Amino acid sequence: MKKIIGFFSKNRIRRKLILYSIVTTMIMGVGLFFTYNNARMLATGMDAIFSNNKYLSELNNSVTNLHSILENFLSTNHSDSLKDYYKFSGELRMTGEAMSQRRDLAESGLLLKDIGNMIITYLDSADAAVSAKRGRDIESYISHYTDASETFEYITTNINKLTLNQFDENTRGYTMISGRVNLIQALNLIIIIGIIVFNTIFIIRMTFKITEPIISLSKAANQISKGNLEIKQVTVHSDDEIGIMADAFN
Repeated sequence: MKKIIGFFSKNRIRRKLILYSIVTTMIMGVGLFFTYNNARMLATGMDAIFSNNKYLSELNNSVTNLHSILENFLSTNHSDSLKDYYKFSGELRMTGEAMSQRRDLAESGLLLKDIGNMIITYLDSADAAVSAKRGRDIESYISHYTDASETFEYITTNINKLTLNQFDENTRGYTMISGRVNLIQALNLIIIIGIIVFNTIFIIRMTFKITEPIISLSKAANQISKGNLEIKQVTVHSDDEIGIMADAFN
């Protein structure tokens, strides 16, 4: 650490150049971070829109697929259909229980909770229909299948309703995001132009501040080499190596 401090204290011009480079790099870094953060926020908003649509679509497909398997088993009494029913009904029940335990008080959250409860009710009726079918209780399995079918219709109706609600919310969200995109594009353009202008002015100013004393010394040295010893002393307002050279030269 002492060597580093000593290095910079003895090499003041180098220290200035490094400091100027760090400042310009940090300014550019802040601008790039701002641009990246805005892009990430927009991407997150778009991901939320698509993930909601995907979740509802997959939920609707799961319920429809299970109901088709149920109907296939009740009509054929095939063992493969029974295996598929138990497999997919278990997965759907876990989904329904998770939905029924939601704490979201928004309209879409409450509707999802209702759909979760409906899924559980549907599965209870479907399980009863399957048990009655395996027990050859025709009247009972028809009754439970009818209940399950009615609940299935309610589920699909509410999923479609929620999909429409989500569509309206997504449309509003997309409109808001589109407005932010235009605003962020304008801000990014202003930031980029501002960084370019600032860095250009900053670099030019620092370059002149460092090189102007050297140019003055070189001109004075050139005059002396031609035999002109009546030149004025070189004035340098600097406490670095250039100032030391100017004092020695004078």
